Amino acid sequence: MEILDDNKTQPATQGQTATPSVGPLGRVVILGGKIILGLFLAGWLLSALGLLIGFVTLMAIGDIWAEYLMLPLEGLSPVVFAGLICAVIVLFMGIVADLGFSLIRSKRVNIKRLAVGCGIWVIFFLWLIFAAVRNADEWVIWAHESNAKIEQWERDFDEWEESFDRQLESTHCNPLLLEGGEVNMTFCLNDLSDYLKLEELCEEFDELYRYDDTIINHLIKGETVTIDVALSQENNIVTRTTTITLPSTTKSMTVKVHKHTNNCVDYKINH
Repeated sequence: MEILDDNKTQPATQGQTATPSVGPLGRVVILGGKIILGLFLAGWLLSALGLLIGFVTLMAIGDIWAEYLMLPLEGLSPVVFAGLICAVIVLFMGIVADLGFSLIRSKRVNIKRLAVGCGIWVIFFLWLIFAAVRNADEWVIWAHESNAKIEQWERDFDEWEESFDRQLESTHCNPLLLEGGEVNMTFCLNDLSDYLKLEELCEEFDELYRYDDTIINHLIKGETVTIDVALSQENNIVTRTTTITLPSTTKSMTVKVHKHTNNCVDYKINH
């Protein structure tokens, strides 16, 4: 009869492998590492989301800006190229995030999925390099044209802003307004290049903020928006009727403000 010693470990049976045990301190270290990795991946995914939003924005802006420049650009727009760079970075971040979550869940890495993701990323990365080399000369021309367009845009807006300030000053000092008559001002916005003009008008006539998104959508489409402002005054109360003429409809609002304090006394939407 064979006597077994209780203090000795029995040999592992055939087909079983001995797994090393992790002590309490080891489990705490592993748990802390997973928490830190989880926090890192959360920030990583938020960054990826921001880049994805940037990709969508750049893709939209690229077409609008190219149309505004009216420059025949052959090949890929540099703005769209920047958006595609964001997409490639997001793909890489997705691959890293997948590896991180596999470690957190203590699961084996899916080699097949990892290989497919890496293969797609390499293809897109090489394609971006090829596109950059092929379109570099066109992008130089595009950059010079964009810079000239922006400078002209700034000059035009500065001139319009000075004219707008003079128009406001002359309107408020108009004898017809002081005698109880009505004074009218008309502003035409033609496309997205008039966005800064819209911002200036909204600051002066804050009732426009109610429809600024609608106006911008029409300007993006290249549609003309007309804003008419009619002013009248009675007993230090200035009545301002603002009419927005859109391609498909008309919006009208009436605001009453105190002449000296500019505080709103009454506001209504006209139907």
